[in-house]
Amino acid sequence: MQKPIVSTPDSVPAPNRPLASAGKPIIGIIGGIGSGKSFIASLFAELGALVIDSDKLVHAAYQRSDVKQTLLGWWGEAVFHPDGSVNRK
Repeated sequence: MQKPIVSTPDSVPAPNRPLASAGKPIIGIIGGIGSGKSFIASLFAELGALVIDSDKLVHAAYQRSDVKQTLLGWWGEAVFHPDGSVNRK
């Protein structure tokens, strides 16, 4: 089963939950590969925090034909693998 891009408590459906509530902090988690960012995010989600996984959002965006067309216009064919997927390197 694929993990959701946005994690919210089961009692509040994601479309009905505001992205930011007054008085609640917005916390960004950064770090290198293997530093534990996903683990820390999962702990926040277990505590009821809204977690937005930007890496998953970007992967999903790179599947869209309109995004691929924009990238093609900006940088040409060089940004694509032979199979048509976006080269993120």
